[in-house]
Amino acid sequence: MIKILIFFEWLITIIVAHGRRGLTLSNFEPNTQSNMSFTNSPSSASVASRLYFNGRRSSGRNSFESDSDLMSFSDSEYQMDIHDISSRVSTISRKVDEIEDFQSTKNEENLRLRTENAVMSQRVHLLEEQLAQCELRWREKIDDLVLRSKDALKRCEMEKQLELERCKCDNRILEKELSHTKKENLRLDEEVKRMSKQIDNLSVVVNDLKFHCADLEEEKKTIHRKFLEYQEKNQSDVMDNSEIMDQPANENANSEQDFISNQIYFLEEENVELKRELKRLAQQNEDLQAELLHNSAMRGGYLLDDKFDSLADELNKNSSPDLKKALKEQEICNQQLRAYINGILMRVVEIHPEILEIKNREWPLNRVDLSESLP
Repeated sequence: MIKILIFFEWLITIIVAHGRRGLTLSNFEPNTQSNMSFTNSPSSASVASRLYFNGRRSSGRNSFESDSDLMSFSDSEYQMDIHDISSRVSTISRKVDEIEDFQSTKNEENLRLRTENAVMSQRVHLLEEQLAQCELRWREKIDDLVLRSKDALKRCEMEKQLELERCKCDNRILEKELSHTKKENLRLDEEVKRMSKQIDNLSVVVNDLKFHCADLEEEKKTIHRKFLEYQEKNQSDVMDNSEIMDQPANENANSEQDFISNQIYFLEEENVELKRELKRLAQQNEDLQAELLHNSAMRGGYLLDDKFDSLADELNKNSSPDLKKALKEQEICNQQLRAYINGILMRVVEIHPEILEIKNREWPLNRVDLSESLP
């Protein structure tokens, strides 16, 4: 814009200096067009076009006039042209001021837009950096999660492998325990059968002893009856005989009577002892049978119940020792009873063989049966 103002000032100076020589604006037509091309606004273009057409009119008019006509121009016409040019220059200056104001406003707007663009660019760069940091952080988190997942998967695989090995080992142990339990069960079944057989044999022995005790009871009654008869007879003999009976005869009779009384008392005591022993044996037999049934029921319950130990452990821990102990005690008692009964019978045979005269033929057989039945 400053160049345009300088151009117009230069143009006015040339017109004033060469007005009298017939200088027109036609001589400056190329320069005017070239210099007016600096402005792009509609007002400057219109002003330039008016100057161009006025110059054409002046040049056309001067082309038909002579030099004498040109010299005859008055100062008033030059003043009018100068005034016209001045008004046009002022108009152009005003337009130029408007253009400068518009350009300054536009520059301010451009500056504001550049500032906003710089701020937005800075924010975009900041957001891009934040986005890159977020992407990096999330990528690190994802890598960490992937690594943790791989570690957890490996740990799960190892734990599964260890659990599988442990289950296999437990399975082998359970199979061995099952085979051992089956063998122990067979052995215990055989033991139970053997003990049942022994109990049956003991029952037979007890029955034989009961019969023998009944026989002894009958013999005791017979001896007691004979003793009473003998006592009555003795009393009647004593009353019938005189007092002059010899003293040795009385002593022999008294000694024989005392001996028979002692034998009867001894046999009564032995009978009482035999009854007690039979009662105790019967009670032990019943206890053994009840214990056998209880152990059989407990074995079945343990086989169906998983809360307790294995069958072999339970039998080894509870049933088998108790049964063995009871059987051992029963065997000792049976041996003692057998020896005791044999002693009684031997003494009865030695002292009064006529009492057991009928039973002597049956007792050896029974004694053989007892010796075979008892272990």
